Amino acid sequence: MQIIDKNPALVWLSSLGSQVSIKNYTSTLNTLCYYMNKTTLHTFLWHELDYTNVIELRRFLYDKNSAIGTINTYLSVIKSVAREAWRLEQISTECHLKIKDVSRARGEQRLIGKALTVKELRKLTNYGIDSNNPKELRDSAMLILAYGAGLRRFEIVSLNKVDFQEDFIRVTGKGRTERIIYLPKQVIHLLNKYLKCVCGCSVLFPRMYSGGHTKNQRLSPAAMVNIIERRCEKTGIPRFTPHDLRRSYATNLIDSGVDLFTVQQLMRHKSLETTQRYDMRIDSVKKKAIQKLPF
Repeated sequence: MQIIDKNPALVWLSSLGSQVSIKNYTSTLNTLCYYMNKTTLHTFLWHELDYTNVIELRRFLYDKNSAIGTINTYLSVIKSVAREAWRLEQISTECHLKIKDVSRARGEQRLIGKALTVKELRKLTNYGIDSNNPKELRDSAMLILAYGAGLRRFEIVSLNKVDFQEDFIRVTGKGRTERIIYLPKQVIHLLNKYLKCVCGCSVLFPRMYSGGHTKNQRLSPAAMVNIIERRCEKTGIPRFTPHDLRRSYATNLIDSGVDLFTVQQLMRHKSLETTQRYDMRIDSVKKKAIQKLPF
C-alpha cells in the first residue's frame, strides 16, 4: 500500500469497481504518460502535473486526429488523477482547479462499430442449433443472450447457471452493480434448449473441448472474440465485435419504436448522451426522413 499511497494514479485505479476497468484504464494512463513525458504511470512525476501539461496533451490529441470521445476520455482520466494528487497534497488547490477547468473537446462524435441486421442476427444464432452439437449450441446461446440482453462481453463470461431464472438474467455489471434483465422469449427458448445439453457445470458458458468434453471453467472475454470470428466464417456474415451485439440491441430497440429513455434504462447507462451514441441508424433515418419532405 505504500506505493499506492504515494502514487495518485494507483490510488485512482484502486477505487475502480471492476478488474476490467482497472486493466483498461491502466493502459490508458500509460498511454497518456507516454504522450506527456515518455514515461509510465509508475514513473511520471505526478506532483509536477499542472494546467499546461493538460492543455498540451489536449492539443497533441487534436493534432493526431484522435476521436472526440477518445480525447474526452483521456481528459477525464487525467482530471481524476489530478484530483487524487490534490487529495494527497501533492499539488495545490489552485493547480487542481485549473486542471479541472480545462474544457472538453468539441466536435461531432464519430460513430464506432455497427449494428447487425435482423437477418444477420437470425443467421448468426440459428446456426447449428438443430445439430445437438453442445459447442455450437453454447455459442448460439451465448450470442443470442449477448444481443437479447445487451450485455458486455465481461458480463457474458461472468454468468453462472443460477443467474438465469425463467424469464430474466441476473447480471453484475460495471461498479459491481447487480441488475435484473428481462429476456425476449426467443432467448429464453434457446437458453433452455442449451442447458439441457450441459450438465455438471455451475458456469453458464463453460469451456468445451473436442469430443464434447466440458470443463467447469469460465471462458475469457477474448474467447468470445474467437467464437464470433469462427461463427462469421461459418455463416458468411461480415466480421463484427462482441460490443456490436450491444450496439445492435440499442439500435434495433430504438428502430422498433422504444423511446430513448427506456432504452437508456435497458442499457444501464447513466447518461442519455451515451445511449444516443449506440444508435447506428443515423444515415437510414436521414434517408427515410428526407422522403417525407413535401413537394
